Formats: sequence, C-alpha cells, structure tokens
Amino acid sequence: MSNFKEILKQILKEELDLNTYFLKEKDLRQILNGYIDFALQQEERNLVPQGNIIPGKKAKFNPEDFTIDDVDLDSRIQQYMDIKKFLELAGEDAVMDYLTNDYDDITDQKLRNLGFDIWLSRNIADAGFAERMYDNDETEEKLMSAAQKLGGVTLAIGDDDMIYFE
Repeated sequence: MSNFKEILKQILKEELDLNTYFLKEKDLRQILNGYIDFALQQEERNLVPQGNIIPGKKAKFNPEDFTIDDVDLDSRIQQYMDIKKFLELAGEDAVMDYLTNDYDDITDQKLRNLGFDIWLSRNIADAGFAERMYDNDETEEKLMSAAQKLGGVTLAIGDDDMIYFE
C-alpha cells in the first residue's frame, strides 16, 4: 500500500492542484475508502452474476470477495482525483456543513459516509446527498451539483481479474 501512496502523491503534486486544504490526507483516504467500499457493494451483482466463478479468484462469488486491493491502481488514483475535484467543486462550506451537520466532531465514519454519498449522487439521481438534512439550504444543491459534474462511473472486471472504474 505504501507504493500506492507514493505514486498517488507524485501524480497529485504534478497534475492536480485542487483546493482541498480544509481536509487532511488521512481524511481524504477515509473518503476514498468509503467511496470504493460502497461502489463495490453496489456493483457486486453487476460485476459477476451470482454463482459464477471468477477466473483466478475465489471459487464462488459472495459479497466479501472484493476489496480495495482488487481495484486497479490507476482506477484508485482516478477515483481519488475525482474525490478531490468533487471537494473543490462543492466548496469548503458545503462539505463542512455535511460533515458537521449534527455539531459533532468529524469522525472516520462521517468521512466514509461522504464517500458513500459521492458515489450515490454521481451515479443515481436523487440519491445520496438528496436524502440528507442540512443546516444551510444551499448545501444539498452544491453537493449534488458537484457530484453530478463528475459524471457516472461503472465497474468492470478486466482480463487481469482486477476491477476497473470506467
């Protein structure tokens, strides 16, 4: 995993200078983990029909078969960059309203939930951010708009048995 972090840091420094200073790197990792975990849960039926054998993988498909380690490195990097882009598009005020809407501290679970809602909102109309309550009326609009600007993505298993975001 350290190789992933080094490659990601290099790419992000060279190619993507986005305004996400209001969250720490560890927070961004929690968002990414929640995003990918939820994507895998939501797409597992589309990846492999129930009961089918996955070449080179575990004998039978079940919900626990896929983890972040099964996701292609380039796909992980692209999704990380998409999350950073989302944060910039939504803006600090909307993201912080989402993360602190119940006046509690920002927790790892809230960060993971942000990842869940980014996935849902970019791929399913009127889901994710649209289902939450906010202190500021503009928050939902900003979050939904930012997610929808990312465009939808799907998952697929490649010939190398890795999962790709397309």
